[in-house]
Amino acid sequence: MINKSSQKIFNNSLLYAMGTVFSKAVGFFLVPIYTNYVSDAEYGVATTITTFVSTFGIVIMLSLRAALIRFYNDYDEKEKQRFVGTLTCFVTLNAIVICLLLCLFNNLYRPFLFKDIDFYPLVFFGILSLGAEGIYLTYQSLLQAKQDGKGYSINSIIYLLIHAVAVIVFVWALEMGALGIVLANFVTNAGFAVYGVISMFVKGLMRFAWDKSMLIRSLKYSLPILPHNLSNNLNTYAIKLVINNFIGYALSGLYSLAAQFSTIISLVQSSINLAFRPWFIEQMDKGEEGRAQIKFMSVMIMAIYSFAAVMISLFCKEIVLIMAEESYSDAWKMVPFFIISQIVAFIYYSHVQALMYNVEMSKYTVVCSLSGLAVNIGVSLLLVGPLNVYGVLIARFVSQAAMAALTVVLSRRAEKIDFGLGKMILYVVLATALAAVGMFISSRNAGISIIEILLKLVVAVGAFMLFIFPYRKDFAGLLKGMLKRKSKKPKADA
Repeated sequence: MINKSSQKIFNNSLLYAMGTVFSKAVGFFLVPIYTNYVSDAEYGVATTITTFVSTFGIVIMLSLRAALIRFYNDYDEKEKQRFVGTLTCFVTLNAIVICLLLCLFNNLYRPFLFKDIDFYPLVFFGILSLGAEGIYLTYQSLLQAKQDGKGYSINSIIYLLIHAVAVIVFVWALEMGALGIVLANFVTNAGFAVYGVISMFVKGLMRFAWDKSMLIRSLKYSLPILPHNLSNNLNTYAIKLVINNFIGYALSGLYSLAAQFSTIISLVQSSINLAFRPWFIEQMDKGEEGRAQIKFMSVMIMAIYSFAAVMISLFCKEIVLIMAEESYSDAWKMVPFFIISQIVAFIYYSHVQALMYNVEMSKYTVVCSLSGLAVNIGVSLLLVGPLNVYGVLIARFVSQAAMAALTVVLSRRAEKIDFGLGKMILYVVLATALAAVGMFISSRNAGISIIEILLKLVVAVGAFMLFIFPYRKDFAGLLKGMLKRKSKKPKADA
């Protein structure tokens, strides 16, 4: 079932994965620094600021990332330079305006979004980091539109290296606590915003321009998607606000650490998603053959997600106990809730492609995402009292499931595409059951046990047989295709 075009997903996914693997490796390297030099309450404060930046960076870009990917190949080479230049100039201007407004009117939102946190220096540097991140993401979006997985990954790796050095300097060497984490984020984002613009200009990928027609076309496409993209990010941010305001920053720190460990699965998810969107558009232009590939790849990707989710659930306890300071040890109990929600999210991520492909139906993506946000906040507020942080985690799962269900219904109205939904749901059920087995085994002992590890390895083998073994020939074919591509050398000029 694998064709040459599908091979592109695998190749680019591996390239994206290189950057993502490095980011996760750096993240785990920094965990001992965070947990030994920053208290759980301070860590909760710092991650509140950094989550704000990652959530609202989409507002700086006004979802023009989607427009850049959707329309980039509609232009010839000279028009592409003008198109990219127009979007870059607009995003930069928007960043300046929004950051200025956030600084001037901070008293209006700070009591709710940053409870008991002084504006200067923490919130101030968070705002500056927000503007810089939006500008840098424009460059990364361009590389994604070009399907340049290599360039994207190299940038990601360099970014993480510099960020890690900044954290070591501000948090470990200077012992600046929460402020050190925020400053490390700002310094890295600001440096790469400048680098991104210079790189696009020097490489001939853009020229400074202001093409009104290109901008209007892009905004008409991106603005209806903005609430959709923003509400997706708000799902995570809303949880932080509920915990901060109803439980406290100390437990918010534990929650953030659990999220840090659970994002191992995003290594697979983000890498494939980055390659999936431009590939999906390409496949839709191929008719029935392309749609058959979409179904096959969607189901296989869900199998990969499910296997990764089970593996993380099985061994998250051991990882947390080894990497984190003792006061953070209970964070592992939250991890399985995170990752099961993430594999449910792929049902949404796959089906929403049909909505975003159909320009007329793309405006309905906001209905899906806002519904998920409303369910998330509502169930969180309902359950946070009786169930504490676990009520919030349950709400996360329920909201992802509700959003996925609504997206499936609307996507079928937009485009008649079979994504293999039945098999996706089966994989979610199996992964949840195996994750529950892993939690049961882990709960039998407070520390690390050899017997527990052996039992988990047996479960891991079962997960491999369920999720990976049926696709062994396809994975072998993809790997062979990648190696064949690597072995090709350009012919020398005659």
